[in-house]
Amino acid sequence: MSRRSAALSRTLSGLLSGALILTTLQLAAAPASAVSEPDRDPAALLEAAVESPAAPPGPLDGAPDGATIATGQSVDTSSATSEVVADGAILRGAVQNMDDAPLAGITVTAYGYSDDQPESPVAMRQVVSGADGRWEISGIDEVADRWIVEFVDPQERYATQFWQRATEFRAPVPIELGEGAVVEGIDAVMQLVSTITGRMTGLPAGLVALDQYVWLHVFDWDRWEWVNVAEAEVAADGTFSFSGLGPDYYVVRGFAVTERGVGLAPSGVVLVDEGQEQRVDIRLERAVDGPNRDFSGDWRDDVLAINSTGKLLMYAGNGNGGWAAPGDQVGFGWNTLDIVFPVGDFSNDGYTDLIGRSTAGDLWLYRGNGNRGWAGSVNLGPGWGGFTSLFAPGDFNGDGFVDVMARDRAGALLLYPGNGVGGFRDRPTVIGSGWQGFTALIGPGDFDGDQHVDVLARDSAGRLWLYPGNGSGGWLPKRQVGSGWRGFTAIAGAGDFSGDWVPDLIARDSSGRLFLYRGDGQGGWRGSTLIGSGWNGLRLAN
Repeated sequence: MSRRSAALSRTLSGLLSGALILTTLQLAAAPASAVSEPDRDPAALLEAAVESPAAPPGPLDGAPDGATIATGQSVDTSSATSEVVADGAILRGAVQNMDDAPLAGITVTAYGYSDDQPESPVAMRQVVSGADGRWEISGIDEVADRWIVEFVDPQERYATQFWQRATEFRAPVPIELGEGAVVEGIDAVMQLVSTITGRMTGLPAGLVALDQYVWLHVFDWDRWEWVNVAEAEVAADGTFSFSGLGPDYYVVRGFAVTERGVGLAPSGVVLVDEGQEQRVDIRLERAVDGPNRDFSGDWRDDVLAINSTGKLLMYAGNGNGGWAAPGDQVGFGWNTLDIVFPVGDFSNDGYTDLIGRSTAGDLWLYRGNGNRGWAGSVNLGPGWGGFTSLFAPGDFNGDGFVDVMARDRAGALLLYPGNGVGGFRDRPTVIGSGWQGFTALIGPGDFDGDQHVDVLARDSAGRLWLYPGNGSGGWLPKRQVGSGWRGFTAIAGAGDFSGDWVPDLIARDSSGRLFLYRGDGQGGWRGSTLIGSGWNGLRLAN
C-alpha cells in the first residue's frame, strides 16, 4: 500500500470509527435511561456514522413491551389484536394519511425472518391496499420466527415506513405468528415525503476532487444513535439531493478525496417536517491530525513568521516541500506578543486560527478568514504570563475539538481543552511534570500514524523525543526520534509541508538556514531538505 493510500485508509477508518468528528456539536454518551426519553435533543449524541443498514432491516432488539403477538394469545396492543383460526396465519390492517384519509394503492409487504438467518428475510408476502385503505395478507404458512411489515407508496408521494407501535418514525416492531393466528390492527399513518437538497463547497480553486459524496444520517430512537441511511452523488457544481424522506432529525456529512488530502463537510442537526424541502449547504474542511497550518485557503500548509518590526509574514507553501510565494505581510504590531502559535480551527468556523500571548499575559485568539487575513480577535483571558511554553497539539483528549498545552515554571504540563467555539471547555488538567528540562516543545500532529496527536520535545543535550498521545488526554511510552538538534535556534511544526499526507518539521540553524524534516508517518524521518536562508531575523510562529 502506498503512503498516500495508507493515509487515506487511516482517515476513512478514523471517520467511520468516530476518531474524526468534525462537527460543531460536543459528543456525549447516552445514559442507560436515554431510550425512554424521546424528547431529548439528539444533537448531544452526534457521532460518526455506522455502516448503512440492509434494506429491509432485520428485526430489531428491544421492541416495546406488548408489541409481539404470539399464536393463540390475546394481547391488548392498542393497535393490534390476535385470534386463532384453523388455516394459515393472517395479517390485516389499514393505511391512511395524516388527515385520516384512507390511502389506496399502497404496497404492503410482510418479510419473514428466522433466528438462524436474522439479517435477511426467509419469506415475503405482498398485497396492495384497497380503496378504503384496508389490506389483508392471508394463508401465511411459511416457517419464520417473526415478521416485519413495510408500507411503500409506488407513486413516491408518501415516505416508506414500517409498522410500529411507538410514534417515533422508522421503528419497526417484529410480529410473531403462530399457526392459524390472525393479527389485526397493523395500521400505518403515512406521511408526505420530504427532500433535503444542498450544495457542498470548500474545495480551493483549481483543486479537483478525485472522489466525493454525501452521506445522510438519521437519529435512531430505538438504538439512541445516529445511523447512515443514504448516500448521494455530488454533481459537478457541488449540488446533491436526498428524496423520499420521512419527517425526522437528520445530519448531512460530505466527503472529498483530493491530491492534497481529505476534506470533510459536516452539518448540524436538521429537523425535517412532513412534505418539506429542506436546504442544507455544507462546506468542506481539510481533515488533519493536528493543528491546521493552511492560512491561505488552498489546502497547502504555510509558515508564519514575525520580523523585527512586528510585521506578520505568511510564507505560502506549494504543497510539495517548497514555496508558492515570498513572505506576504498579513499583519502588523505583532511584536507586542511574545508567543504566537497556529492553533488550527479553534473557533470551528472552517478556517485556521492563531493564538498569541501579549507581554501583559493576556491570551488572544486571532480568527483566520481562510484567505490570508483575519476575521477578528478575542481575548481569551489574563494570567497566562507564568507559562514558559504554549502550543497547540490538535485534539489531544479525543473530544473532537482543538486543545492548547501550557508548561509552567515548575515544569508541569497542563492541557486546556477547547470547547469548539473559540474558548476553553473545562479547567486545565495536569498531564505531566518534569518538563522544565526541555528547550523546545512542538505539536506536530499525528507523528507516529496511530490517529492520535503527539508531542515532540527537545532536551538540553539536543535529543528529540516523541511523546505519543493515547487519544484520550494521556500518553503512551516515549521514545527518542533524533539527536544533534541542539544547534537549531528554532523548531516548529510544519503540518504536511511536503504534501505526502504525514506531518513534517522545520528547523532553523544558527546561520539562518531553514531546513524541512519530512516525517515518515511512523514516528521517524524520510530525510531533510534546505528550503531557505536568511531566516535569522524572523521569529517562527509555533
